Amino acid sequence: MIVKYEWKTYEMTFGKAICFQFQKLWFPSRRFLRAVKRCVMYLKDWLPVLAVFTPIAIGALFVLWKADLISHSSAIVELVLLFLGSFMLLAIREIREKEIKRHQSLLRQWEICSELRGRFGRDFEIIGSPFKAQFTKWESMANLNALNEALSTVRAPASITEKEINCIKDAIDDLKHSIQLIKDERRQIGFVDCFIASGDSYFLSNAESEALELLNNLSARNYEKAAQSLREMSSSCFWILKDFRTPWKYRMDIARRELMEKYLMQHGVEYQI
Repeated sequence: MIVKYEWKTYEMTFGKAICFQFQKLWFPSRRFLRAVKRCVMYLKDWLPVLAVFTPIAIGALFVLWKADLISHSSAIVELVLLFLGSFMLLAIREIREKEIKRHQSLLRQWEICSELRGRFGRDFEIIGSPFKAQFTKWESMANLNALNEALSTVRAPASITEKEINCIKDAIDDLKHSIQLIKDERRQIGFVDCFIASGDSYFLSNAESEALELLNNLSARNYEKAAQSLREMSSSCFWILKDFRTPWKYRMDIARRELMEKYLMQHGVEYQI
């Protein structure tokens, strides 16, 4: 039986394929549970409103019942209708609006993440060139190993030409614009599930300060310290981008993908079309 996963096609026995399809249901079920959790958190904001609204509604209906204007059963029905028509309707509307805003924020966050990935990779390739840093794999931002591999090649040069310094300055200016873009977008739309959204990030400020330190060290021809600034700056930018990717890289999701890939390797054969 043929199954598809991550743009690849595999062939396996019918029983194993059915088992694999059931395993794939883990992802939509997790997304559903996360959505339910968000809704519950939204509803918690309505508890103070309910604490005020409920006693007033019950008191008003109690007075009407005592005055024989409505029956006991009618009072219960009215209370339910008030609850459904007022609280539930407004709560559902608010949840819908928040989910729409969250979706729009995620779309913008992914656009910024993709833009930063390209810009950081391009900028660090220019900045790292005089230091013999191989940032070709760093652009993909696959994992920390790619960054460590690039940083392990950083060496303080004997000298740097004026042309190279000007290129580094231009790349650092572009990097600063990227950091400013993050700050501006954070104020306008906010970000989802990342520390940068909660306030000033250490990595943002550290990347800016190390960029300035790098330029100062280059002007002073202190290339050893400049190389260290490059290491610190690139590490901070890596964690900035990693933080941005959190909504698409939850740890449990990554672990589940690894288990599914292992399952495919054990029970399936990649199918060549």
